[in-house]
Amino acid sequence: MSSSTPPSKRQRRFAPLDPSRSNTHDAPKLRGVVFDVDGTLCLPQNYMFREMRSALNIPKSVDILDHINSLSLDADTPNNTSPHSRAQDAIKDIERNAMANQQPQPGLNELFTYLDSRGLRLALCTRNFELPVTHLLNKFVSEEVRQRIWPIITRETKGVRPKPSAEGIWACVEAWQSSSSSGQPSQSSDGNGDGVEITPEVHDSQKLTEAEKMKMCEGIIMVGDSVDDIEAGARAGAATVLLVNDENKHLLDGSAWPKEVDVGVHRLDDLVSILEEGFYGR
Repeated sequence: MSSSTPPSKRQRRFAPLDPSRSNTHDAPKLRGVVFDVDGTLCLPQNYMFREMRSALNIPKSVDILDHINSLSLDADTPNNTSPHSRAQDAIKDIERNAMANQQPQPGLNELFTYLDSRGLRLALCTRNFELPVTHLLNKFVSEEVRQRIWPIITRETKGVRPKPSAEGIWACVEAWQSSSSSGQPSQSSDGNGDGVEITPEVHDSQKLTEAEKMKMCEGIIMVGDSVDDIEAGARAGAATVLLVNDENKHLLDGSAWPKEVDVGVHRLDDLVSILEEGFYGR
């Protein structure tokens, strides 16, 4: 569903963030936003995935991370490396090379600054590894906003399966709920610098059921550009926003997965007016 769908045909899912607007539908408040990284915070670099599949010798139909995780951890070469570690190293090299060409999505800082001004919690959930994420944040996001982005869930976060699993989004919301009243931990000196704190491990101390976790995410939005992002958001119980481009616009009609997108936007800062007026979803 695009943001141009008449509001009269939809149900308001979140109350307007603009305090001067009335909440005539008695909708709940939005509490936080979880973002994907590749193709969402930065412009798409889809050539990376072609290079990865070529390096791994797998077709497009095979998920890259699933393939790597299926490989043996046992060393099988004279230099004591395993198929799993060699595959990991190969795709990390590709990501490092692409990192130098990262460009921010239009409206990135405008949206982050707005969300921060409205007191919303911000988190990242990505299939990247740590280095490209910290590079993007340090290069393109203001220090003030970087301090507010927590947690950051990567494919290297222990105890969390990558998207399209909902676990990363659940981990973000559970971290918010277990943190201080400000929603932010004290920043650690983990070597990333500039207030960027990657979450290395997640412990599900609350032992919530899946239904309880989905209920917990009813006040959350997942923003991404892929079917993995939409599927993860829907499975988590969050509302979903698709950042539309030429390669993913077919997702707006629900043809790629049973759960349709709640809202489609063409620029990140298109979300500002949508949230100010009240978020309408399916």
